[in-house]
Amino acid sequence: MTENRKSAGMIEPLKEKMAAAIRALDAQPGKTVDLFHHNDADGLSSAAILTRAFSRAGYRVQRVCLEKTYPDVLKHIFKSNGRILVFADFAGRIAPMLSELNHGRNLILILDHHVAQEPTDSNTYNLDPELFGLKGDRDISASTTCYLFSCILDPANQDMAHLAVIGAIGDGFFVDNRLAGPNRDAAREAVRQGTLEIRPEGSGEGYFYRSSRGMLLCEALSGYLNTFGGAGYYQGGPEMGVRVCLEGFSPESDLMLKALKQLQTKAFDAEIKKIRFGGLLTTPNIQWFHVRNRFSPMGVKMIGEFCDILKNSDFIDPKRYIAGFQTHRVARCSLAS
Repeated sequence: MTENRKSAGMIEPLKEKMAAAIRALDAQPGKTVDLFHHNDADGLSSAAILTRAFSRAGYRVQRVCLEKTYPDVLKHIFKSNGRILVFADFAGRIAPMLSELNHGRNLILILDHHVAQEPTDSNTYNLDPELFGLKGDRDISASTTCYLFSCILDPANQDMAHLAVIGAIGDGFFVDNRLAGPNRDAAREAVRQGTLEIRPEGSGEGYFYRSSRGMLLCEALSGYLNTFGGAGYYQGGPEMGVRVCLEGFSPESDLMLKALKQLQTKAFDAEIKKIRFGGLLTTPNIQWFHVRNRFSPMGVKMIGEFCDILKNSDFIDPKRYIAGFQTHRVARCSLAS
């Protein structure tokens, strides 16, 4: 049995669970969805898909972008009753914790793709494909999970297949340099709609989005979203990233992207210079550094981005792990609709 046939067999139980969650959603008296989502390309494209899908279904959507599901934030979220709480691109693993906080008081939908646990609360629906045998680091991204859910909510939402692909590519989900499983199914649907082209590229494939500015490599667009969500986390970047997903680029988004890239380049270049000249500490197996608040006002995700760039430097020992630390700034998250 091929990998695609295996994933096809696993996805039907997931779709049945999604349909049950939608029936629970329809039974709710309220028409406001509080959507909490991650700040990378997969999280932003997931937020865009769900925002449009819920809006089309007549719901008012309030978004909060979170770098992580911090306990204090969760406690604040669960102070009220009777809400519709949706978590996208995180929370699959902490479903039991959310169940304990909830006690059946709110409807919770989890649309993640990371390692997951079953909830203990009957009003909490963990729609993480990992619970259904799919691989969240190969077959299906959070964006594709949200896309599948949205298509069950209303088949008209198939027109967002390209957003599922952008999120999957942002997380680097390739098998033999190609998208696989449900991610590939979304790509094929986008090709059918004319919003995506798949071109042979080396030993794999390249994916191109048909934008208002011409054909754009999906990998580049995912990189733009990562910049908005990471470097721009405290400066309205996630909201701009969702807008770009739904509306395309604009002069405003161009200016923000340029400014954020300049901010990131300046901070990274200065830190590489500092580390090169004595800023790297070592143990037998680890080389590490602390940027303190020098990456401010960028988000905490940027320390990982920096480590990824740093690993290719000529002064880095390839036989030691790299560990980077950044002083974390806690943001006040406001709801955006």
